[in-house]
Amino acid sequence: MFLEMFKADRFVDVSLNQWIRRMPPEMATAHLNLSLDQLAKIPAEKQVVIAG
Repeated sequence: MFLEMFKADRFVDVSLNQWIRRMPPEMATAHLNLSLDQLAKIPAEKQVVIAG
């Protein structure tokens, strides 16, 4: 995992799950060493970690 922070006026949330699930399955399996079964278990929608 990589976390990078900048002083900025706006906040952008990027979900790794969404990014992986939206790439072509062939790319995810080839580059991330995931099987199609493992890929299918990754949630397609962003999960809220902290709710206020």
